[in-house]
Amino acid sequence: MKYLSGQRPLYVLVGLFLLSAAMLNGCAWLTQPPQNDAVAQQMVGRWMQNNSGLKSFKGLMQLQIEAQGRSMRGRAAFAAVLPDRLRVELLNTIGQPLFSLASDGEKITLISMQEHVIRHLEPSSGALEPLIGIPLGVEDLLSVLIGRPPLPDFAAAQAVRDDIEQCTVLLKNRWHERLAQLHSGSCERIETLTLYDDRQNEMRYAMTWIDWQTVGPYILPRKATILAANGVRITITVERYWPDISVPADTFTLVLPENFRTDSVPK
Repeated sequence: MKYLSGQRPLYVLVGLFLLSAAMLNGCAWLTQPPQNDAVAQQMVGRWMQNNSGLKSFKGLMQLQIEAQGRSMRGRAAFAAVLPDRLRVELLNTIGQPLFSLASDGEKITLISMQEHVIRHLEPSSGALEPLIGIPLGVEDLLSVLIGRPPLPDFAAAQAVRDDIEQCTVLLKNRWHERLAQLHSGSCERIETLTLYDDRQNEMRYAMTWIDWQTVGPYILPRKATILAANGVRITITVERYWPDISVPADTFTLVLPENFRTDSVPK
């Protein structure tokens, strides 16, 4: 027989390979997934239903971006159709145009008026980082504006048991690693969402909804902040919402200036 002459059958080699892989991965596939907490699931579901009937809106906001000891302030008009179409026109404090941004769900176009530059960005989860210094996507920014936390894919939601009077929920992946923490003092509306790097267990960024306003049937954010691990802070103060308003499709297409250069954005 061949295996008696020094050669091993194929099934033995396959078995040894699988055993080695299991040892190298610490028997990862044998790890039991984290258990879902019914109370935590209920809280997350409630927060994710906030303003669920809102499909489109326009508005005016004050925007401040602070980074490396510098601060940029401006006033912006915005229009959106959920989940991923957005138009923003930002002016500086004396009314001069700074930039125009448009996302039609397939591509993101940015025009910098001061630099005379056109940039095209892929609609990824961190697409806006070259612009604002925080790895946010268009859908994440829209979630901030409607007061609904943008959540990562998670395996389990678990309530923090020592937080009796308030509501704090941890989201974990299949390997029990922390992905996000949500907190609400009133338990009704989300107040803080902190996202973590699941491998390093370090904060990526935190969103805080500070104040709210009633607009028709909706309770929408008046003021919110986004703080990144690199120290960049964005403060959004919404002065006015026009909810459930018709937004033409061409709103999300920019007319490109002929004399502006086009720069590629590193992926």
